[in-house]
Amino acid sequence: MLRAAAPFLKEGASVINVSTIFSRTQYDGRTVYVVPKAALNALSRKAAEELGERGIRVNMIFPGPIRSERIRSVFATMDQLKGAEPGSTAHEFVDMMTLNRAFDGQPPAKDFPVPTDIAHTCVFLGSDESLGFNGHDFEVTHGMQVRKESRSTWVSRPTMRTVDAIGHTLLIAAGDQIDDALAIARLQAEVGARVVLSLAS
Repeated sequence: MLRAAAPFLKEGASVINVSTIFSRTQYDGRTVYVVPKAALNALSRKAAEELGERGIRVNMIFPGPIRSERIRSVFATMDQLKGAEPGSTAHEFVDMMTLNRAFDGQPPAKDFPVPTDIAHTCVFLGSDESLGFNGHDFEVTHGMQVRKESRSTWVSRPTMRTVDAIGHTLLIAAGDQIDDALAIARLQAEVGARVVLSLAS
């Protein structure tokens, strides 16, 4: 979509890519969701550099869990997958938040943001009020304490906190970056992972 639109975008245009904070946290059983989002993160940073030279800004929104029945259902499923107490996954994410906020006339407390929080961020990034921003991450998470991704040029591994990888299989899609791929493979193999390498050739 961006490749198709880029030739028609003029100076001052704004590209807003919606990622997810889950591309940088644990999100059990949802690999097919978070892997493309992590790829979008890397793509957006590069696009900000390339399109920024033409005066086009590219920024990203990282929504956190949003107040809805859907997220409660997803977290309940994750509790089951992990064999955890009901509600424990939701509590893990709420505990990472730093902002207390009042909803529905209740006293301020930690809870998930709402859809309009994302919408307002999009309006800001699409307006001239955000002309000074390019390549920025806007986390709409009520201040969740989540570490930043790797800033390596060739390697982005947003959820690796490997200490013990026994029983895990790691896929490294490396393209032509063979040295980087082998370095990561060695690190993971040393802590017990089974490593599968995917190379361009």
